[in-house]
Amino acid sequence: MNIVIFNMYATLGSTGTIAQGLQSYLKENGHSTLLIYGRENKRKDLADCFHNQSKLEEKLHGVLSSLTGLQGYFSDVGTSRALKKLDAFHPDAVVLINIHSGYLHEERLWKYLASRRIRTVYIMPDEYAMLGNCCYTYGCEEYKTGCKHCTNIHGYPNSLFFDVAGKVVEMKKRAYESMGELLTFVSPKLNIDQAKQSYLLKDKKLVEANWGIDTKRYQPVDPAFLREKYGISEETTVLLAVGSFSDERKGLKKHFLECAKRTTRKDLLFVNVGFDGEREGLPENFLPIPYTKDQNELCALFTLADCTVMPSKGETLPLTCLISLSCGTPLCLFDSAGLSSMGEGLHSRLVKADDTDALLQALEETEHKTQEQQAFCRAYVNEHYLDRKFFETVLLLAKGENV
Repeated sequence: MNIVIFNMYATLGSTGTIAQGLQSYLKENGHSTLLIYGRENKRKDLADCFHNQSKLEEKLHGVLSSLTGLQGYFSDVGTSRALKKLDAFHPDAVVLINIHSGYLHEERLWKYLASRRIRTVYIMPDEYAMLGNCCYTYGCEEYKTGCKHCTNIHGYPNSLFFDVAGKVVEMKKRAYESMGELLTFVSPKLNIDQAKQSYLLKDKKLVEANWGIDTKRYQPVDPAFLREKYGISEETTVLLAVGSFSDERKGLKKHFLECAKRTTRKDLLFVNVGFDGEREGLPENFLPIPYTKDQNELCALFTLADCTVMPSKGETLPLTCLISLSCGTPLCLFDSAGLSSMGEGLHSRLVKADDTDALLQALEETEHKTQEQQAFCRAYVNEHYLDRKFFETVLLLAKGENV
């Protein structure tokens, strides 16, 4: 089969990891693949990948989207390039991951897929497929009636003036209906349960499946070099948060940093990998580290940590958590959205969402992880979250088979 994957990133973030893993799996199983992306910088070192737009086009899409409120109605030139590439590749199936974030004219893409009757599997890494303006509901229930009144127009994707979420929803409704039985949505239980209640997806083909992680690729790495690099003693209890400090959804500035400022424990070190904020005024027990593309260093950082913290208010099934478990490090999470699906036990602790006091208490009770915890975390992710099982499901759906 010829299978095309669409995603905003080729390699970055959770969706980039899923896209790369899926592409590798498909190739291993004898299929020809093409990955189309538009937000990450053009990667000349990647085979069978196509970067569809320039940085100028990306910025123009962002400006027009903010001014009009219409997410996914621009990048005409870049979309033409992508569709021309599809014409040359002759896909038997298409897999969509993130199609928002300003690199596609979504309506044109859907019309192309419908007119050529191409089987399409839509992986939902967030809730965008069932919403108008947003990527997460954050407790809003407008998705049940068609997002006729959006309460979050200034969130991502930002609309400066207009609430046009309902218009976008109706575009998606027409698009999904034009695809008919050729379109399948796949996502973890949280999203599928919501989709069954949604205006857009309640009568569509929905498949529940967890994406996963390659536990052979992500495994414990001796962190001694990091202890030396950052001067971290064996006695220090390390709390790790991986994510953009400036992204309000991640909650690192509001909760993680606040816990660092308020803690009375002198042996706690709060480490943020992916820090992109101002360093001035940070407390001594807060270590800001830029995001690293070095897989060995990333695994060592997770191994170094005694606990990985995610105080986010909107996630589906973050790969950060799965990588942490695969490296033998337990989690401390808000009981919000998909984070609660990780469950509780030796591998994970849940605290009340958006409650800094509750998070601080949990973090101050954290001790050095034990060998028993490390082994349990590895076993848990191997049992519940293997990537190959998810990729097998996607491939079967792309073939039109039942799962």
